[in-house]
Amino acid sequence: MKNAPIVVNPTSSFNTPPKGRTLTIGPAFGRDYTSKAKALADWDANKDFMIHDLFHGGYVSKNQKDQLIRDGITAVHIRYHMMTKVVVIKLQ
Repeated sequence: MKNAPIVVNPTSSFNTPPKGRTLTIGPAFGRDYTSKAKALADWDANKDFMIHDLFHGGYVSKNQKDQLIRDGITAVHIRYHMMTKVVVIKLQ
């Protein structure tokens, strides 16, 4: 039996996640939050968050929301409280 052919999608790359992906981020520069409200307050204040994702690296903030949507990101998961809790923000 022959091996199945490998199909390569020329429009995708490791830098472009599939549509409908989420992006996991956490506080940057030593910050941490003890509550969901504090995490959301810094997101709304356009503070930087560190990206913890297979397809992306670096930092991101709310002011990059349009670019995230163009990249196929539908939701952002903010990890907080020593990375043990999460709040989900749906991007629209």
